[in-house]
Parts: sequence; structure tokens; C-alpha cells
Amino acid sequence: MLHSPKAFGDGSHPTTQMLLHAIEAMAGEAPERALDMGCGSGILSLAIAQKWPKCLVTAVDIEHESITATRANAAAAGVAARIHALQADGFSHPDIAASGPYDLLVMNMLAAPLVRLAADIPAHLAAQGVVMISGILGHFMPAVDAAYQQVGLAPMHRLRSDDWCAAIWGRI
Repeated sequence: MLHSPKAFGDGSHPTTQMLLHAIEAMAGEAPERALDMGCGSGILSLAIAQKWPKCLVTAVDIEHESITATRANAAAAGVAARIHALQADGFSHPDIAASGPYDLLVMNMLAAPLVRLAADIPAHLAAQGVVMISGILGHFMPAVDAAYQQVGLAPMHRLRSDDWCAAIWGRI
């Protein structure tokens, strides 16, 4: 059973479902390094580690209980050796920079933190890297779009489930 400390942590929320589908549908070269910012229970980290057996995943959350849950879930899934869980506020932990740049960056959180973190993404994203974001209510999407375009990212694909939005971004 998945240890879940948060409302978004058990995989049933539409925002998580959209990113799980996006990860599953991702084609092309497998990422070598991935970053799951705001990992919660680690469900997106697990999906990445299970889809790409050689990918190393850095899972980050501000909450200690999320890091504990991510580590427990990674161990239960047999992928603990490839998921490095860190407690940090955004990109502040030195291990985040040391483990990058990242070919895949996933973030499932509300619009305000997605906007706040946008400026730090280019420093951690590989040249051909992909950013998948979700957790955005539709009326906040213009603000998120503006923040991501301002840092040199371009939308590649949009997803929507009821009032929730997700987007896949790449470098311009």
C-alpha cells in the first residue's frame, strides 16, 4: 500500500493522473536524471523509476513526512537505490544542483509555487530537458504560462481534467 501523507499523494487526484499519463506517454530517449519537485508520497518518482530502469531520480519536498513516505514507498517498490529523497524548500538543497542537470523535471503543486519556482528551472534543466507541471486551476494558467515563457520555456503539450490543467514545457 502506498504511504500517503498528502491529499495529492495517493495517485487518485486528476493532477497526478495527468502527469502519470504524460510520463507513460513520453517517447524518445529515456531520461538519465529526473527531478520530482514537491514529491509528496513519491508517486511520480516511482513512475519514473519504474518506466526507465536506468534513470536516477531526485525527489524533493518541503515536508519531512513526505520524504519519509517517499523513501518508504521507494523501498517497497524496490527502487530505493535510484530515488534520492531530500527535504528542501524548492531548489535550495545543494544535492539538487550536484545531481543535475535533469532531463525530466516534474512538479505537481498549486500555481503559486509553480510560478515562484519557475526562475530556478533553467539552471537545473538539461539542454533538451522536459518540464511537466500540474496542479493548476484553469484560471491561473495565464500566470503560469507567463512565468515559464519568461524563463525561456515553450509549451509543448497541454492537458486538462475538469478545472485542473497540466502542461509540458521545453526550452525555446
